Amino acid sequence: MTSVFLFHELPATVRQSVINQCFRVTQPGGVFIICDSIQVSDSPEMTAMMENFPAMFHEPYYRHYTTDDLEKRLEQAGFTEIRTEVHFMSKYWIAYKPA
Repeated sequence: MTSVFLFHELPATVRQSVINQCFRVTQPGGVFIICDSIQVSDSPEMTAMMENFPAMFHEPYYRHYTTDDLEKRLEQAGFTEIRTEVHFMSKYWIAYKPA
């Protein structure tokens, strides 16, 4: 299952609910991949751009997203073997549902 550029559009409480539902529908042994924007911890030199992005592009939940711990959220839902990859302006979370 994949999600592409969704999580920065969601309020924090909804992010957890969506991850919980993704865990529910992922088959045992399956993989869930999130692709979204980088976060402050990935590119501190881009912090100013990330801070201005919500105002420039009317993205009300983006600022919180840039510091949200999606790895922790994935763990809370039950996913394991979570890893992240950063590719320029995109970040990927790859998480597995135990078999």
